[in-house]
Amino acid sequence: LMELLPRWTPSVREAGILCFAVPPTAEISSDVANNVLALLCELLKQLMQGQRGQCIGQIMSLCMAMCSIIKKTDARIAPLAEGICSAMACCYEQLGLGCSLPVIAALATPIPELLQQQLPQFLPLVMRGLKQFHDPEVLVSSVMVVPQIFTSVDAKGRDLLIKSLASAFIKGTSARAKTEVLKVFLTLIGSAPTETPSISQYAFVRMQFVVLQLEQAAEHYGEQLSDLIDVIIDLIKAITTKWKQTNQENLPHMFELANSLVKSALSSTTVQQYCIIPIISLMAFLLEQFTDLARASFAEIPNLLETISSTLRDQNCPEDEIARYISMLQCG
Repeated sequence: LMELLPRWTPSVREAGILCFAVPPTAEISSDVANNVLALLCELLKQLMQGQRGQCIGQIMSLCMAMCSIIKKTDARIAPLAEGICSAMACCYEQLGLGCSLPVIAALATPIPELLQQQLPQFLPLVMRGLKQFHDPEVLVSSVMVVPQIFTSVDAKGRDLLIKSLASAFIKGTSARAKTEVLKVFLTLIGSAPTETPSISQYAFVRMQFVVLQLEQAAEHYGEQLSDLIDVIIDLIKAITTKWKQTNQENLPHMFELANSLVKSALSSTTVQQYCIIPIISLMAFLLEQFTDLARASFAEIPNLLETISSTLRDQNCPEDEIARYISMLQCG
């Protein structure tokens, strides 16, 4: 591939570079990964020395390939690390490529101490990216690296990151940006228990923002609403579990939020078509965690089971699956 790449047109070259990317579950030896990374670094050097503006697509493909392969390498790539960090910072600052940030963050996998060393230069890049509200590529890339640097900064830095995420959620223009912000909140709630109260509260308010405007969100985001609802439901479940142990006085507020999501979704055929099965899952969870409240609330929804059955049939759900979902709710 390395010999063939120079002979190809730019678009074919982009696809060729992506052939070096590996999925997270792929099993390759660190020896192979180290050698591939060295080849990619050589290719990166060639691209950076050429007409960068004409190589944007190739550099983006290279960033994606490097990000995936770095996670399979080991500490023997240390001699390459500083050059990679410098090149990626250049890609971000001069070319505006947000996909370069995850490459720097990925280096923390084979070289854990590197991220701490690079933090004075790396953190300002991330913070700047979290303000690129109208550039989804940069914003999403910046959001995605927050969990990797979160524990490396002090309490003031963590607070600033949380507030920046919250702002990115409200001001970000794409559904994917909002979804990725909530995914980061979900990750942080699971991995940073000492920060949970603050993070949970910020996440709660952002979820509320979507639930209160669910119909408008469905019209604006279309099918992308499905991913957003999925992560909201995962957050509701995660925060409820946490609050049962640490913050029981706020549990009624969480029930009200979840209940509002259920009722808003079931009252809108537009929303139902994107997320009926996750909503059923949420209803089953509420029946398990808030049994009496959930039963009383669901009883107020006209033709509940008929509405759910009809929506599932419209989506060509098999009858045995429909029966299973209805049984889940009836048992609750």
